[in-house]
Amino acid sequence: MNTSKTKVVQLLSALIFVFMLLRFFFYIFSSVPFIEKSAEENEELLRENHVLVIGEAQDCAFLSDVFKGAESVSAYYNCVTELIVPQSYAEGENIESLLEYASLVEPDGIIACIPEREERIFLPEGLVDMDIPIITLSNYRSDIKNVAHIGTNQSELGRKIALEGTSHLFLSGKTSGTIAIVSLSPDFKANYSTLMSSLQNTLSRFENINSFVLDFSPSDDFQTKSEALRHLFLKDEPDIILCPSSQDTIRVSQIATELHKDGSVGIIGFGSGEILETYLNKGTVSELLSIDSEKIGRTAMQELFEYIKSGYANNYIMSDVQVKRSAK
Repeated sequence: MNTSKTKVVQLLSALIFVFMLLRFFFYIFSSVPFIEKSAEENEELLRENHVLVIGEAQDCAFLSDVFKGAESVSAYYNCVTELIVPQSYAEGENIESLLEYASLVEPDGIIACIPEREERIFLPEGLVDMDIPIITLSNYRSDIKNVAHIGTNQSELGRKIALEGTSHLFLSGKTSGTIAIVSLSPDFKANYSTLMSSLQNTLSRFENINSFVLDFSPSDDFQTKSEALRHLFLKDEPDIILCPSSQDTIRVSQIATELHKDGSVGIIGFGSGEILETYLNKGTVSELLSIDSEKIGRTAMQELFEYIKSGYANNYIMSDVQVKRSAK
């Protein structure tokens, strides 16, 4: 009997030991991610440099990708990278107030997305003397002193969109056809005008292609634009629709989906983001052109720290255009 009790005690002791051992290993392995995260946070706190990526709410999606690219190389430059962008128009933050905030923070550098507008943009006093170097993105402005600008050649972009449209038409087996250009742009868009002019000039070189612009004035309301787009699909029936902006692409895709025209008309769009990717994957959008925003972020960091190190940077850099095609 004593021998049996001894074996039971030994068995229980062994089970308790195994249980405690398993709990110990579970605690260790479950703690590893938190330990690693804490180590990463501590490493960031110890970095010597600080860069701000800033811009207005309208450029939030673009800046999020730029920030991803900048952050991916921030460890190499011993730098903490921070994104400062309003989440909505309601917050009322314009580029001047964002630059004012940036100058008060006194980072080692600023990557700023500059909106297109007619009136002058005034730099805060802390940035006028260029003590904090600025890399500007999107729209070049002579009233903002920068060490480098990374932008898009609007003329080349217009030509690229036009050629993608004609290629899509010819690859579908047609030697002639009709291409519509949808323009929902606001009234002041100098760069957009350059893009549209290049796009139309490129299409005019193809004798077998008839092209026209579905244009709107700033006073046209949402209903007016929607009815015109429905008429475009149901009455004009173009072979290809070119959308030179993300706004154009999203609205045309919405109407195509409502009318069950997914894939029946070739839609060549422009822009990036989750909504446009969804339309591309569904086959509503045939091709999607976009700027490689993450590469812009990496390039901006490279030029910024080249300037900090040597006092020189490339003055003007062209951003790359990438093309994604629907698998459907």
